[in-house]
Amino acid sequence: MAATADNAYEILKQRVIGGTYAPGAQLKEEHIARELEISRTPIRAALKRLVDDGLATADPNRGVPAQRNGPISTLKKHSTCGVCWRLMALVSLRSEAVCRLRIALTT
Repeated sequence: MAATADNAYEILKQRVIGGTYAPGAQLKEEHIARELEISRTPIRAALKRLVDDGLATADPNRGVPAQRNGPISTLKKHSTCGVCWRLMALVSLRSEAVCRLRIALTT
């Protein structure tokens, strides 16, 4: 079953990141299980991983909505750019160096 949950997770992750599920869309176990033709147990495990990875939120009594910030902002939190911005803040780079780095990262 672990392989099935892993496969379901990868499919759902790609759908969230790719925009198949709009930010805030309810990810319903029963519907996804029917669509992927697997039981609800691996879907439940996959949805929990999405929540753990920040791609969805757990909303008690309402299911699992896709992350409201959208996949792009979620990816930015974990991206190299995010790491660079945090490092710049830590070492207090001069504004000139920050501008050069920003240009390099956005082109």
